[in-house]
Amino acid sequence: MDGTPFQKRVWLFIQQIPRGKVATYQTVAHAIRCASPRAVGQALKRNPDAPCIPCHRVVASTGLLGGYAGTSPRKIAQKKQLLEQEGVLILHGKIDLDTYGWSPYDQKSTRSFRDSNTIPQREKSDAQFGQ
Repeated sequence: MDGTPFQKRVWLFIQQIPRGKVATYQTVAHAIRCASPRAVGQALKRNPDAPCIPCHRVVASTGLLGGYAGTSPRKIAQKKQLLEQEGVLILHGKIDLDTYGWSPYDQKSTRSFRDSNTIPQREKSDAQFGQ
């Protein structure tokens, strides 16, 4: 799979988000030790294997859908459809994060992504993302 080391870290991490749940760009950024949720969004925008790499499960911290393969209304409608097919209820364009939100820190029996041996090694280029 082509992508920068940073993009690959994002794509690897979001594969942990279960069907029927969502994580926020901020949660993903924090979990992979990135200071910028926007950088996470840019990595997801370049996802080469959606929806197999489920970038549709990442939303804004307000519960709004955010983008999907960019910001076109057609693509955002596709994101909404994928989430609804997984059982996520979307009312007035928002998702109730108390019901559908997911965080790796909520998983008491699972080691955190930070402790995983599967994290690709960081390269100097990650410094631009606040690493």
